Amino acid sequence: MSKKYLFLYFCTLNMAFGLNLDEILISVEKNSALAKSLKYKKSSLDALSKSESSSEPIAISATSTRANPLYTKQGMEYEIGISKMIKMLQSQNLDENIARLSNEATLIEEEIGIIEFENRVKNLYHQSCMDIKQYNSFQQEVQAFDKLYTKKQKAYKLGDISKLELMQLEMQKSEMRRALEEKEAKQKTSRELLLNLAYIKDKSSLSCKDLYPLKSKIELGDKVFALTNEANSKRIASNLESITKYTQDIDSIELHSSYTSELEQDKYSIGVSIPLNFTSHKNEYKKVSAMYQNSELELKKEHDIKELMSGLERFYYDLKIEYLKSISIEKNILYYKNQLLPLTQKSYEFGHSSAMEYLMAKEKLYTLENELYETQKRYYEAVFNLYSIAQVRGSR
Repeated sequence: MSKKYLFLYFCTLNMAFGLNLDEILISVEKNSALAKSLKYKKSSLDALSKSESSSEPIAISATSTRANPLYTKQGMEYEIGISKMIKMLQSQNLDENIARLSNEATLIEEEIGIIEFENRVKNLYHQSCMDIKQYNSFQQEVQAFDKLYTKKQKAYKLGDISKLELMQLEMQKSEMRRALEEKEAKQKTSRELLLNLAYIKDKSSLSCKDLYPLKSKIELGDKVFALTNEANSKRIASNLESITKYTQDIDSIELHSSYTSELEQDKYSIGVSIPLNFTSHKNEYKKVSAMYQNSELELKKEHDIKELMSGLERFYYDLKIEYLKSISIEKNILYYKNQLLPLTQKSYEFGHSSAMEYLMAKEKLYTLENELYETQKRYYEAVFNLYSIAQVRGSR
């Protein structure tokens, strides 16, 4: 099979079965501006880290002087010099570690944003699929009611039912058509929002066969808050390196040499300058500042984890409540469909109850079904909020 026909074959499969969640996530990973920006940020931080750990440039100096001595010849004197500041090996290693750990912490925090975005896409996929299911289910109800209405129209012509009963059915038919149009617009809007967010330009349908099953409890594993913990730990480690750096008495030396051309002689000089940090309080104050900052980071880490734990417990609670509601509503729907509604329908068909009583029974079923879909939507929203705050990629 040629590549052309193979491509058409897969396109046809996609149209037939719709996009699944994995395909949408692949598109997000490939085309998302957020994911691309993270790659550029990593390259930027890498370059910045190399810049901060690179050696200082060589400095060149040049001077000229007009000499006017009293008893010898006059003329110009020149001096040319070069100098270079060299960091001590330990100091250079510390600077590299400080920059590296800080950059790694920043990238980890950016990764948290990527995970939150992916979970948002997953949530939108489930929300859109629930809207589609709700529309398809209600469409079947409308089609069934249309058949009933056609049947009752014939009964009215034969004089078996009253004009009032037919009008009640006609009003219900009109109301159901209006509700169906609303549901159709709603599912189209949510699907388009998802596809736009996933950078998918065509109006592909969704598979909706890979929805996460409803569970009373979600197992998050041992990676809960792992990224926040790792980022905070790296920032603290970076700060500890700063404290060590500011403890050094000598962190750099400066080498310099020069050539001087005087009127009567040439001079060559070589020298070294060593800043004695212990003669100033500058590094001592920097060390104290770093120590306070370290205490701040430790407390912030503790605060962040408590905040995340609070959010985790809240979403766990929401998830469990919506799960229990969903189970309860499903039981009510089954009981209504299998017990109450058949009795009401038979009673109406045999003329023992009015059209209004029958319509009220059907309306109760529609209300329960709508409530079920909305409850399951809230369940999925709680699930993916839970994954986001736990900083994990959800799985089925």
